[in-house]
Amino acid sequence: MPFFSNIHTVAKYESKLLLRGWFFRIFAALAILFIGLINFGIVAQSKAWIIISIPSNIPYISLLFFNMFQAIIAVFLSSDFLKRDKKLDTSEVFYVRPLSNAEYVLGKTWGNMKLFLGLNLVILVETAIITLTSGAASIDFRAYLIYFFLISIPTLVYIMGLSFALMLIVKNQAITFVVLLGYICISTFYIQEKFYYLFDYMGYALPLMKSSIIGFSNLYEIYTLRFIYLFLGIGFITLTIRLYGRLPNSKQKANIWSIISGAFITAGLFCAYTHVTQFNIKSQNRLDYLALNNAYINSPEIQVDSFDIKLKQLPDQIKASVTISGHTEVKADSFVFSLNPALSLESITDANNEQLNYERKKQIVIVKLNHALENNAPVEWTFNYSGSIDQTICYLDIEKEELEKTVSMDFVNLDKQYAFIDDNYLLLTPESYWYPRSGTGYSTEGTNWMRSVFSQFKTEIEALPNLYAITQGDSISFSNNKFIYKTDEPITNLSVTIGDYQKRTTKIDNIDFSLYTFKGHDKFTSVTDSISDTIPSLIKEQKNRIEASYKLSYPFHRFSLVEVPAQFYTYPRTYSSVQDCMQPEIVFIEEMGFSQYSMNIEGMFENNKRWQQWSNQKQTDNELRVQSLLQFFWLFDSPSAKFDWNYTGRGKMDVKSNENKYYIYPQLFNFKFNFVSDDWNIVNRLIESYLLENNNNQWLRQFNGISEEEETNILFQSESLRDILSSSASPNLMRKAIKLKSQELFSLCEKAMTRKSFRDSLYTYLERNKLRNIPFTEFLDSIQQKANCDLIGYLPEWGDSIRYGEFVFPQPQTVQVRNDETDVYEHTIQIENRSPYHAWAQLTIGLSNTEPKIEILEFNPHETKECILQTESAPNKYTLNTFISKNIPLEIAHKVGRIPREKRIAKEEGQRSINSITIINENEIIIDNEDPTLFTTSETEPVGLMAQWLEQKQTSKSKYSGFSFWNAPKEWIVTTGPQYYGTTQMSAHAVKSGKGNVYAEWKAPIPEHGTYDIYYYVSKTEDINWNRHVKAEYHFSIDGSDKIEDAYLDIRRAKDGWESLGPYYIEKDTAVIRLYNDYALRAITADAVKLVKRY
Repeated sequence: MPFFSNIHTVAKYESKLLLRGWFFRIFAALAILFIGLINFGIVAQSKAWIIISIPSNIPYISLLFFNMFQAIIAVFLSSDFLKRDKKLDTSEVFYVRPLSNAEYVLGKTWGNMKLFLGLNLVILVETAIITLTSGAASIDFRAYLIYFFLISIPTLVYIMGLSFALMLIVKNQAITFVVLLGYICISTFYIQEKFYYLFDYMGYALPLMKSSIIGFSNLYEIYTLRFIYLFLGIGFITLTIRLYGRLPNSKQKANIWSIISGAFITAGLFCAYTHVTQFNIKSQNRLDYLALNNAYINSPEIQVDSFDIKLKQLPDQIKASVTISGHTEVKADSFVFSLNPALSLESITDANNEQLNYERKKQIVIVKLNHALENNAPVEWTFNYSGSIDQTICYLDIEKEELEKTVSMDFVNLDKQYAFIDDNYLLLTPESYWYPRSGTGYSTEGTNWMRSVFSQFKTEIEALPNLYAITQGDSISFSNNKFIYKTDEPITNLSVTIGDYQKRTTKIDNIDFSLYTFKGHDKFTSVTDSISDTIPSLIKEQKNRIEASYKLSYPFHRFSLVEVPAQFYTYPRTYSSVQDCMQPEIVFIEEMGFSQYSMNIEGMFENNKRWQQWSNQKQTDNELRVQSLLQFFWLFDSPSAKFDWNYTGRGKMDVKSNENKYYIYPQLFNFKFNFVSDDWNIVNRLIESYLLENNNNQWLRQFNGISEEEETNILFQSESLRDILSSSASPNLMRKAIKLKSQELFSLCEKAMTRKSFRDSLYTYLERNKLRNIPFTEFLDSIQQKANCDLIGYLPEWGDSIRYGEFVFPQPQTVQVRNDETDVYEHTIQIENRSPYHAWAQLTIGLSNTEPKIEILEFNPHETKECILQTESAPNKYTLNTFISKNIPLEIAHKVGRIPREKRIAKEEGQRSINSITIINENEIIIDNEDPTLFTTSETEPVGLMAQWLEQKQTSKSKYSGFSFWNAPKEWIVTTGPQYYGTTQMSAHAVKSGKGNVYAEWKAPIPEHGTYDIYYYVSKTEDINWNRHVKAEYHFSIDGSDKIEDAYLDIRRAKDGWESLGPYYIEKDTAVIRLYNDYALRAITADAVKLVKRY
């Protein structure tokens, strides 16, 4: 046909012209080189485990990077040919056979696209060759083809069409290019996932990771979003045909192209509308589900003692029959259950197989009886239902912003799924309400939903052919894809997994330890096979170590690690440390352990071998294999996971810790004990936080300027615990708030019984009450009887108080003396509570070769105490934990230097009230940087509009910030740390070194003229050790007389603490001391100055 022949002719010559041009050649060469280097970097580094663990990630990353560059180049080339053609219109009319605008524009478009699509294919072939030759990962050929169509084609069609249309409308290539480049940058780096990914035309933030287990988990969403830009691109191209003025269109043809353009643009907008509507429907459903939970939160429930579940897996849904046996808790004629709203409830029958009346309101099922059942009446009902899973019922307690946030790891964007029903895989956890559960789900109107019911489960599963079913309990039988499991201990909930699993198991201490992985995912066997006889002893050693460390025993007879798709996502909760990947007896580990480098056992082994060679250590390969396996085990014993690093600009950092979802502690505590309270839904988290040792991550202060505990402590100065829990504070701060308040609450009992005695009694109480719901009031009554401590009466004040202490803790005095023919160490410790409130603090004396000595101290308002304590071992550190106070840092620590010996009898141990502590002598004047009237800093000039914006942005941040010497702040910030001076707030100002035009200024009121020794409080930064050849002097000026004098302090030779600047005669009423930023190293810190009068 002439139409297509003409398009082909134009496309052929357009391709040749572009290919002959140096611009495209250079771009193509650089793209091939750049993507090649990226791929070499990926396959050469075992630490790129996130990418190489799942084969589809390699072409995904390659096209993702290339797509960004080709979009920019395509904008330039597509707008450039229209500019060129303006100059050729006259000659084409006379010398070239007539072509319609449609033939010409479509030919030009196809000519451009052919080259770019061909370059895409070259990039993919290059990626495949590098992957194959390296052997670092297998090849997922389908992924290469899928990503080509999902990423490259819609992006090219859209950006070319938009460039054509905008060029014809604006009629200026430079303006067009600037507008489109700005659009690309804003949509890619700023908007990203906002507005439901609607403006992400390149797919840069779109969750496009393809699992090797289930493929894509969000195909409908992906197709909708990509069709938006494919249709809009075609619409813009056809609009270009309509608007192009090269040859006049007939009115009839112009109308046809207008209709075609309008149809495609409308189709794109309809896809966008459909996409946004789906999200809005989900959001509204979540609100409806929550409203229903709130409406029925106090409705009568059944105490379920056992579940008998018969589950049949179908290709895209499930069919189930669940029999519950239990008893009523109150007299009532209707009872509430929760079941996933996408599951169609067919019938409810009683023990006699008679139909029961019920009412269904989305997820709420109300069983209505003809007559009321008495309290504690037996119940046996069977629920028959079938269908799929509506995942919007999950995580109703999580904020919408958090739910919609993209999960991105090394540029790999993951979809978030909470349940799976597929033709070759099924995963159902209690979060999806796949079986009927008594009562309601999450509610903001009550806490009944938090009650965990300890029940027995018998589960019969009929899986699809050649699939293996996994759930809690002992495997009773297995035949013809039918599995029967039965629990031997009551558990809180049940999960079911069905897939093409292979199983490895070993029995240790009457516990079956099992590992379930998908076929082909056993990358670790090359490392573990040669130490298979050692693995049982390693597992036993780790089990015993963990149980001894937490003083809790593992309650089940099975422990299984089960591999699940990478898209399975869980959220940390404020009220519990349990995430959905942690189930009784089972831990769901993500596909290939792709986000956890310690799960790359083979890579860990190779790294350990390289490290051994570099460090000249001598270890056998088997010893290195054991070491690699232990590194994998340690993943389950750390409460913290990876940290979020956020550079906030101008030399400031913000680092946040994340909870480790694989932390094993819930298996020992949360699935074994459950506390319930009508007033406090955080009671389990409260007790759990107290039992766990501190994990303060104090090193975060280096980056944030303040630890997470201290950030929470600042909140407590204006908000009570109840206020914080009901506020919009981050979940991380809420968890830290619970941790601090748990220490404060139980410190009363520690004082009455000693810390060790109280904790031992608490563990004993827990073991006596395992596998049952424990009323919080019953627990507190038990404590009151043992510790004579009225926590029930203290709870209202504890939850609502914002009154806390403020402590001064100078260096304790230590001497070695004689006591009853034995040498002891005598500690004289003075502590002052400067606040007008009652307060508590914990004093810890770190001792050599023995457990520390811990004392809980109680203070009245404005009380100062002197404590005399004795220990047989020498102290090495004194620490005062102020729990919640006005102190920063919350923990004040003093190291112990040389201990003198005195020939005398030791003083009697005890505590007594004394006069307030004198920190500043009569002849001293100390000005700290925390003094807003006597300490100031000069202005720092922001550079450019972006810097001004950053400066405005930072004004809303916390008072304290962190900094690193290698990236010092360009404006004054306040940071904290125990190395700085302060009576209760230990902080310093810091700024980047410069030419001396930035300074800090102290104004010291002088009561009497004369000679003063001036001191500066030194706290060295880390770069003092990195630049030993650089002269490091602080430059001061002293303005105290008619002449301003310069002073210099050699920081390298100075010691931490007070260092003299020399004597100066002061004859003014105010001495002005300035510290300038003309410093050879990277940053200066401005802390405190001291003036001492000479007599």
